[in-house]
Amino acid sequence: TGTVLFDGHVDLTELDEADIAELGIGRKFQKPTVFESHIVADNILLALKGRRDPFASLFGARNRIARERIEDVWPDEPPVIVSTATGQELLGVGYEPPFPHFIDEYANGAFRVIPMDDVTTEDGSGLVHTAPAYGEADFLAFRQAGIEVLVDPIDLEARFTDEIPEVAGLHVKAADPVLVRLLKDRGILVHSGTITHSSPFCWRTDTPLIYKAIPSWYVNVEAIRDRMVELNESIHWVPDYVGTRRFGNWLEDARDYAISRNRFWGTTIPIWECDTCDETVCVGSVDELESMSGFRTDDLHKHILDPVTWSCSACEGTMRRVPEVLDTWFDSGSMPYAQVHYPFENKERFERGFPANFIAEGLDQTRGWFYTLLIMSTGIFD
Repeated sequence: TGTVLFDGHVDLTELDEADIAELGIGRKFQKPTVFESHIVADNILLALKGRRDPFASLFGARNRIARERIEDVWPDEPPVIVSTATGQELLGVGYEPPFPHFIDEYANGAFRVIPMDDVTTEDGSGLVHTAPAYGEADFLAFRQAGIEVLVDPIDLEARFTDEIPEVAGLHVKAADPVLVRLLKDRGILVHSGTITHSSPFCWRTDTPLIYKAIPSWYVNVEAIRDRMVELNESIHWVPDYVGTRRFGNWLEDARDYAISRNRFWGTTIPIWECDTCDETVCVGSVDELESMSGFRTDDLHKHILDPVTWSCSACEGTMRRVPEVLDTWFDSGSMPYAQVHYPFENKERFERGFPANFIAEGLDQTRGWFYTLLIMSTGIFD
């Protein structure tokens, strides 16, 4: 809940759903003044940083821009300031999104102003469009604000889906000029331009890449992070600053480890889920797989295991393997066990040689192999 600016101020805590519908929320919100790329069409939140920074109203009381940005945006003839409000006063305020496709999500917390540390007033308007499905900083700010809305109208080829009909089927970069034109036609475009900056491209196809939230499997590293920091202090690093600073600092900020990858080649994640109910099974060995499915193989690649199914024990459904494979660094971290087929064989041999007395590798492995070695050993044995 919060205060939404219409022709006057309305306290949502005093309204029921019928009142909100009657007021027409979604048509008379605050209007942000600029947007970034395809995020304009996926936008569900606005973010600002400076709680004390003044934001000016221009062209009527429902438009806002950081006051210090006015002369940069309108260097020749700055518009008249109607009123000002601090960033703190704008937090929680509702706004009119550039496109109305997800306006129903307002009832779930969308289309409000939230705080975000990454926002600056060095460019733009000081109010940043955010789309939690397409940026890590956006997603973290969205979680910290306690909002449960996540819209995703972009497919795995970075093309808009039918949820945004004006640009459906277009790659997000190809859609940019269309979105600009649509905003201009509606009379809500204040300024558009091109900014040159670094951007990721696929090294195989030279295609522009975007961040995109997808369902993933994680190792709960945050649950064992403190113990990993403690165990790292028992490791003799040469030079010592690599362990205490480079690796140590990395461990202190370690987050849950996304172990799944959407590829063909790789170690298959040995998890089967029911296609009807919530039953989930993590298969621990070839023997266990055979006991459940009647199928035995030593080839554990995706194209061999994906067709393997069996009847769910909890309902009438069918158990099917999840489609993802493991991150290759998960394989690397499993090396001490996998190389001797532990725990199925060579138990005494493994225990004599684990943990290793000496490891030599490149500096880059402090956040690669060394990291996953410590995750696996802490998670399994500690």
